[in-house]
Amino acid sequence: GTEPSLFSVGRDASCDVCLDHASVSRNHATIVAEKLSNGKLRTSIVPSTSARNAVKVLGNPAVAGVKYLVTPAMVVQVGGVRIQLMLPDLSVASVVSQPTQVEAVDEGATQCV
Repeated sequence: GTEPSLFSVGRDASCDVCLDHASVSRNHATIVAEKLSNGKLRTSIVPSTSARNAVKVLGNPAVAGVKYLVTPAMVVQVGGVRIQLMLPDLSVASVVSQPTQVEAVDEGATQCV
């Protein structure tokens, strides 16, 4: 089969999806995109073992190092930032909302593309 594509998510500017927010670790998670034999794309997120704050999938804290299936409609929380995958281009995640108790970051500044 085809090798999966990996996209890093974090605060570091070198990440494929850069979320410039204090609650996001430098390397917070990895998005895995796999092309299945039927041509469909399967995406998942793997929280980093070094992330200080949780990744939440369906509102529940995800275990570091475990792969969680993510669909395009699903909102995933990375630290205090909620993101939604935009398929088929996985190099960009859409910022859904910022936590109100943390200083708001302009949406354009939150995503490094």
